[in-house]
Parts: sequence; structure tokens; C-alpha cells
Amino acid sequence: MRNLNAKTVAAGFGASILLSVVAVGCGKSGDSATKDAVQSAAVTQSPVQFGGFLGLAQNKATVYSPMSLDLAKKTLVFSPGAKIGSEKMSGLAKQLAAKGVVTYVVDYLTDLAILQQKIALELATELSRDPSRILESNPELLAWQKSNKEISLAGHSMGGAVLGQFVGKRESSFLKSFLFIGVSSVVGAPALSSDPNSPKVVLITGNNDGLVSSDERSSMEALFQTQTVPVAGVNHFCIADDNSVGDEAKKAEDKATDLTFEECQDAMAEAISVNL
Repeated sequence: MRNLNAKTVAAGFGASILLSVVAVGCGKSGDSATKDAVQSAAVTQSPVQFGGFLGLAQNKATVYSPMSLDLAKKTLVFSPGAKIGSEKMSGLAKQLAAKGVVTYVVDYLTDLAILQQKIALELATELSRDPSRILESNPELLAWQKSNKEISLAGHSMGGAVLGQFVGKRESSFLKSFLFIGVSSVVGAPALSSDPNSPKVVLITGNNDGLVSSDERSSMEALFQTQTVPVAGVNHFCIADDNSVGDEAKKAEDKATDLTFEECQDAMAEAISVNL
């Protein structure tokens, strides 16, 4: 059995976001032709400005979308875990795009989301209010995004832990859902709402995730009053593109998996897409 792993990111807090726009061939989930199209997808990069404070910092993200936006259904802003560079989440993002999820992966400057905790929410907010500056170089995607306001926020490991503080808060009320992937605890206290229109919370953890104990899983379920969605065979780090990511000590704690990176990514993308 192989012990597969991943790597995280952290975002500069401020002025502008550089977005790389990635177009992905799209088809039926699990279709081998779709997977081939995903792996060989052409990449177009487009630098754009994003929000921030006095233009003193530059933030980055990459958006992955189906080649045909007629197949796009939902929007997801994804926050990577610690020491997992955004480029190492491209496989998962492409699988999500192939399932019709337009996916923005935040690129944290220091690969540590804990240092720039609001970046993912800021990106989602800008996309909801007016994505014109973010997508000015991609008019087709801009037109689609303007008419598709259903946006969810997801984070893996530390990238998800920093999102907990925004659950139930007014500033995040526009979101469709929060997804916590392989998250053992959260930063700050969520404010759960009884409003049926408030963003739903989804907990997703691989059955082979060695960094989320059964007690931690139970604590997260009690905190958010929901059950965990298990993903068979997936460990903590195998949703990344290769074994070069993550903290070595943390990787040593993870459980082994018989799945390839591609199989882990496909399984996790399926779990995410059906729970948005």
C-alpha cells in the first residue's frame, strides 16, 4: 500500500488577485474520454486585479471551467491546505470542472491560509457582487459568472479550518454552502443559524484520513450539527497532484491508500460536486 500526500498555500491579504483561467474538456462523470480531456486540457492564463487595500499586495487564484460553459452548473472557491501549493490542486480542480463545477483555487503567498484567513471569502464575495474586474480578460466566463450567483466555499485541512469562523455570519450569508474537507477543527466560533436559507455546512473526510481522528470527526459533527460524508479509500494528502506536498511529520501520520492520485481526486470531486 502506498502512502500518498499533498501540499498547501497561504494568500497575501490585500489588493489584487492574479487569476489563471483554465478551460477543461467536460463530459459524463467517470467517462474515460472525459478524464482524457481533463488531463490534456489547454490552459489560458489571464492576470486581473482583485479588491484589496490600497493596492499594496497581490493575491492569486486559478479558475478551472468546462471547455463549454453550457455544461457549467455551479461555482466553488477552494482554499488549499497548509503547505499545499495551489498548482498541486489542479488535478482535483480539473475533475470538478469536468463535473460542471467552475472552480477557483486560491493561491496563498506563503502556502499558509492561517496567515491570510479572509482571502477565499473575499474572492467569493467579489464574484457574487461583480466579477467584472476579476474576469475582464475572459468575457465568456464573465457573462456566465454574472448570471450564475450560486457560490460555495470549500477548504481542505488548514484551508478549511480558517473558514469555520465565517459560518453563520452576515458577510457569508450569500453563499450556497461551506464544505470542510479533511478538517479536524476550525479557527474561531461559527454562529449556526436556524434560517433554512442560510448556507448549508458539509463535512467530507476520506475513510483513510489519518489526520482526522474519530473523536475529532465527532466534535466537528457536534459543532456543525451534521454528519460526515465519507469518501472510500481517500487519505489526507492523496487529493493533491503528487507526493511533494505537505509537512513531513503530518504525512507520516496519514494512513496508506491503494488509490492513485487520480482516483483520489475523482472520488473527492464526486463527493464535493454532489454535495454543493
